[in-house]
Amino acid sequence: MNIAVITPFDYPNLGAYLQAYCLKMKLEELGHNVYHIPTRSKDFVRRLYYKDKPTRKKEKLFRLTFEKNKRFGKRKYAQFAEDLKEFRVVEDGEESVDLYILGSDEIWNLSHELAFTQVFNKPIFWGIGKDPVITYAPSIGGADYDTLMKYPDKIEAIRKLRAALVRDGKTADFVEAVTGKKAPIVCDPTILVPVGSYGREFRDDYLKEHDCLLVYVYTTIQKDSIAAIRAYAKQKGLKTVGCCFNHSWCDHICECSPLEFSSLIRQCSAVVTNTFHGSIFSILNHANFVSATYSPKTTQLLEQFGLSDRCLEKNGVTAESIARVLDGEAIDYDAVESRIGAIRESSVQLLSQAIVKAVEP
Repeated sequence: MNIAVITPFDYPNLGAYLQAYCLKMKLEELGHNVYHIPTRSKDFVRRLYYKDKPTRKKEKLFRLTFEKNKRFGKRKYAQFAEDLKEFRVVEDGEESVDLYILGSDEIWNLSHELAFTQVFNKPIFWGIGKDPVITYAPSIGGADYDTLMKYPDKIEAIRKLRAALVRDGKTADFVEAVTGKKAPIVCDPTILVPVGSYGREFRDDYLKEHDCLLVYVYTTIQKDSIAAIRAYAKQKGLKTVGCCFNHSWCDHICECSPLEFSSLIRQCSAVVTNTFHGSIFSILNHANFVSATYSPKTTQLLEQFGLSDRCLEKNGVTAESIARVLDGEAIDYDAVESRIGAIRESSVQLLSQAIVKAVEP
């Protein structure tokens, strides 16, 4: 059947791309034609990668830094644009659609100003005006019940869903509270397909010349965490390499595309991340990693795979705490793969059943 997926697949973030790509890949394996509906204008998306002119006071004051980041953003935009050719993108209403799937990621998060004003408050992310509609692994993120209940049109749309498969317990509780029905928890789409069945090799001579510590962290990382990561790397004789974000404090930036991300991970000695998908892809690629996060969705993920000891609290990131994890007991990836296989099988079954039931009369 023809399935239209509604998710921010074009966001300048490796995880956002890869969750959309893996869901598409699994749906195609199940025999469906998959479209992706754009949710923002092309110009708006481009500005997420880089701006033509400085708009903030700091950008105007440090013009050289702005220009450097702009050049980095342009290169990143070109790389992502190349990988986005893997998607069949059609405007809403251009193709006949048998089923709409909402998700994945935090498409129901109305807790942040940016999400509220520009992205996730849009009717399309809630399936308003669409039918039939199911979800696969959406999340309300940091939003809470009281905040979301202020939007009766969104609540009514959730009640009209043919099936709601969600990513985490908090979202499941919310859906059950407004519909009276249990919402099964499924794995993130990036877990639906084996990581070795897609992607490309990433090539960078710097990785061949040095032992590297991959740092996949958001730009909001705290200064003391940066100091801790650099101190640990120095102790171990490792070079810090960043990706996706232009971290000036790293020894080197690997400019990889989303489909090269797994290859980059496998070429590094260890990984430090504070992101949800950074943790997932470290696990999928059997990396020695530490997750410096306070995000409930990430701590739940690590607990699910028996890897809670890989997690550091937000204010507990020191060179010593990183060393305790990375230099400690190796991960038993045979046991982890057993858990991955079980949740993958269960999630694919739930997705297949939801698709069939959604289009029944």
